[in-house]
Amino acid sequence: MATTAREWKKKGQTGHLDLELPSGNTALVRRLQPEAFLTSGLIPDTLSAMVQKAIKSKKGLPPDAVKQIADDPKKLVDALQMMDEVICYVVMEPPVEMPPRCGVMLDDHECGEYVETDDKRHTDTNAQNYHVYMEGARDEETLYADEVSVEDKNFIFQFSVGGTADVERFRQEQRDAVAGVSNGKAVQHKTKRASRSK
Repeated sequence: MATTAREWKKKGQTGHLDLELPSGNTALVRRLQPEAFLTSGLIPDTLSAMVQKAIKSKKGLPPDAVKQIADDPKKLVDALQMMDEVICYVVMEPPVEMPPRCGVMLDDHECGEYVETDDKRHTDTNAQNYHVYMEGARDEETLYADEVSVEDKNFIFQFSVGGTADVERFRQEQRDAVAGVSNGKAVQHKTKRASRSK
């Protein structure tokens, strides 16, 4: 007899889950197979290899990946935007939306872009359509991604790519990761692997 859709979803650990967050808040999240992110369009090219590795390990982003992101301004901007978009995608209740984009009127339309755009309209005074970034209006009843704490965002993201749903275990993993980077374990591990492959 064929497996029912309900049983199939349960075995695949999909569906919805009440996820307690580090802040003490609880969110109803969409539980997906982590591989779904690879085809969702949420992962920028600059981070796709790192995220693929995290999904395969089922442990979230390793400390050396986090350090690489922090040290590269482009990757950092991409990572922050990706985390915002991921929580908007996976959190069902309360709904989370991306922050309003620039509301400055240009000729007959709103700018509609974030600060970081390829055409540098908010950062380069010589760019076409240069203007000071002015965020559009916010709705008091809406929870925006930039109003969610970084720790909660990181927890939701790590959970989404196969990490733990347990807050204490997440915090311990974060402490271990920081300790590993600060005493050079992550760098040593990388060096050992490189020397083995020669």
